[in-house]
Amino acid sequence: MHGRFLCILNSAAPFCLFAFAELTLSASVTSVINATTPLWGAIVAFLWLKDRLTGLRIVVGLVIGFVGVVALV
Repeated sequence: MHGRFLCILNSAAPFCLFAFAELTLSASVTSVINATTPLWGAIVAFLWLKDRLTGLRIVVGLVIGFVGVVALV
């Protein structure tokens, strides 16, 4: 039962919401929003799951991710 819920939450719902957003937003805006997904995931893991963000994780993950989003913009 939990597997189906996680499948809907992690896979089906975001893509359905992106498809709905494409009706009013341009593809470039939604691609930037989609590119920020790992950054939001790290922030949620830090705040909600109390996951420690070590210096290496911040530099390698968040900074490279942020640079990628800036490059996309």
